[in-house]
Amino acid sequence: MYPILLKIGPLVIHTYGVMVALGFLAAVILSSSRAHEYGLERDRILDLSFWILLAALVGARALEIITNLAYYQMDWWKMFKIWEGGLSYFGGLAGGVAGGVVYCLKTKLPVWTTGDLLAPYLALGQAIGRIGCFFAGCCYGKACDYWFALKFENTQSLAPTGIPLYPTQIFEAVGDFVVFLLLLNISRRRQFPGQIFLLYFVLYASVRLVVEFYRGDNPVLGLGFTLYQFICIAILVVALVIYVVKWKKQRVPSQ
Repeated sequence: MYPILLKIGPLVIHTYGVMVALGFLAAVILSSSRAHEYGLERDRILDLSFWILLAALVGARALEIITNLAYYQMDWWKMFKIWEGGLSYFGGLAGGVAGGVVYCLKTKLPVWTTGDLLAPYLALGQAIGRIGCFFAGCCYGKACDYWFALKFENTQSLAPTGIPLYPTQIFEAVGDFVVFLLLLNISRRRQFPGQIFLLYFVLYASVRLVVEFYRGDNPVLGLGFTLYQFICIAILVVALVIYVVKWKKQRVPSQ
C-alpha cells in the first residue's frame, strides 16, 4: 500500500503516524464536545487526553518491543521510530487506562463517568488508526485465496509482499467502527456509571478475538490461541463480571 504519505528531502511523513494522530484528534475533539452531557468540564477532558496519550504511547511501544524483542535487537534505534508503525494496542490500552485513572484520582474526576464519555470515541479513534495499519502493512493477515484478499506490493510495507492475505486491518477497522456506533447509541440511555466503559472492553475484546484468528503476524501460543487472544479472553471475563456486579447493584432499590 502506501506506508509513506509524503517525502520532502530528509523529511518523511508516514501514513501510519498520520492516521493514528487523526484518530486521537477525532477522539479528543468529539469526546470533549460532549463533556457537559456527563457533568464534566471540557478543559479537564482536554488535559486528561494529553496524559492518556503519553501513557498510551509508552505502554503501546513497551509491549510491542517486549513481544518482538528479537526484531528490535537487530537495530535498537527502531525502538524509538513509532511513526513507522509498531504500537501494540493492548499495551496502549493498559497504559492509557492506567494513566487516565491516575489523573482522574488526582484531580477528583469521576473515573467511571469519565470512562463512559471516552469509550465510544476510543473505538472510533482505533478504527481510524487501523486504516494506518492498512497503509503501513502491519497487523497483516494470513495467506488466503478469496476474492477480497489483499496483495501488498510496496517493498517498504511491513506485510509480506506479493502474497494474497486476509485484510485483517480492514476487518478490525470495520469492527471498531461498529463498536463506536453501538456504544454511542447505548450511551444516550446508560443505566449506571461505567456501563459504556465496560461494554467497550466486552465488544472490542470480542472483535479482536475473532479477527486474531485471521492474523498472520502473531504466533500461536497454545490451544490454537495467540497471546492477544488470551488477553482478550481475560478482558472479556473481567469486564463481564464487573458489569454484572455493577448492574445488579444499580437495580437494588434504595433503602
